[in-house]
Amino acid sequence: MSARDRLDPERLAAMSKAERVAALRDVIDRVPGPALARTPVLAVPAALGPIFPDGGLAKGSTVTYAGSSTVLLGLLAAVTADGSWAALVGGGRRGLLAFHEMGGDLERLAVIRDPGQDPLGVVAALTDGIDLIVLDHRVDIPPARARTLAGRVRTQKAVLLVAGQDWPHPDLRIRSHLAGAHGLGAGRGRLRGLAVEVATQDRTGRVREVAAVLDGVGGRTGWTAADEGRGTAAQSPVTDQRTG
Repeated sequence: MSARDRLDPERLAAMSKAERVAALRDVIDRVPGPALARTPVLAVPAALGPIFPDGGLAKGSTVTYAGSSTVLLGLLAAVTADGSWAALVGGGRRGLLAFHEMGGDLERLAVIRDPGQDPLGVVAALTDGIDLIVLDHRVDIPPARARTLAGRVRTQKAVLLVAGQDWPHPDLRIRSHLAGAHGLGAGRGRLRGLAVEVATQDRTGRVREVAAVLDGVGGRTGWTAADEGRGTAAQSPVTDQRTG
């Protein structure tokens, strides 16, 4: 379908509101020539890039995450491997061996296992010099304080990723789940890769999905896109539920 077809008044009138929004967004994305200034982002694994609205974690944003530790550690690894700084606040169950095997730079990762009585205060302090702060610690989040902290994150051009619990009005929601394993037969074989399905939902409600495979080569593990899904609008919300 050409851009002219997508903007045909009769065709647009026959679409639902969500379909019209998606069609118009698709046309805007394809307009050639200089566009608005690109949003600065933190790196993500290349196989997951298509599901992020700006191609990565947008600086100044607040993000929630629910799902497999594998994807969360992969995001941390990509950020530090690209030369940025990250901090993991809490996260006692997260293993750093996988982070290292995915190319993460341990020298660029601060780990605060016990953030004390005021985890949100710790997060606020970290925004002064850390690019990605992952809050992986159950904590009460008063709406007023959440707004203040989100404002600080925007001002400092950091990214706050809240894992395992909700956050008031995040800029992006990410969820993932393990979809299978490669290399294992009927009771025998060697695990060679994990299939993971990952989805994002932005503030407009648009959901983007991708299937990726995490496999190992030469002592390192990396992501390969298995099947990139096209973004759609008005799908069921991405909910935050801890799945381990």
